[in-house]
Amino acid sequence: NAIPTDASSNSTTVPKPPMSNYSEFGRWAEQKGAKVIAVPKLSFQDVVDKHYPPSHESPENRIGPWLRLDIPNLLRNSVFHDIPNICQKYVLYTDSDILFPNPITKHDVQTLLNDFVSSEAIISYGREILMLPQMMNTGVMVMDVDRFRDILLPDLLQFFDDTGKHPSYDQGLIYNYFAATEKKIEEATQQETSDRKSTRLNS
Repeated sequence: NAIPTDASSNSTTVPKPPMSNYSEFGRWAEQKGAKVIAVPKLSFQDVVDKHYPPSHESPENRIGPWLRLDIPNLLRNSVFHDIPNICQKYVLYTDSDILFPNPITKHDVQTLLNDFVSSEAIISYGREILMLPQMMNTGVMVMDVDRFRDILLPDLLQFFDDTGKHPSYDQGLIYNYFAATEKKIEEATQQETSDRKSTRLNS
């Protein structure tokens, strides 16, 4: 779900498959006015297949859970450009089972976007339903598409390639990536503090 703004689109049109090729849910969504994109494979499918081989995973688990990580590629190569006021820079992603009890207004979206931009975040998501302190539920997520593609995604996919399977697919991958990154920063900070102390003692 792309956040509506006044941004224009530069995406390239790809042939639209016949509606009969969609799943039952896809056909239902299109009938309700949603823009449906058929995704036969991910742009990083080789990494997924390496750790979740076809012989061990169902097709939907080798594509579906990872789609949100491919949002930059989908926006670039989809048919979103024929929808007025689709933003190519920021995206509000939601899982297909998310229900909003109240209408989302333009003011709501602008407030969310202002907070997101002011925090200089690349992605933002929240807790699981149990309200545990760990932030790992990417079922509702805001993304800075360009910065995610250029800054975060390459490192994230390299981490995925190096570390293999993660619980809850992409959610576990993202959580473990940031946990590992935070640990590296803490270790680097501790080392820098230790080096400064050593320098003062030797001077």
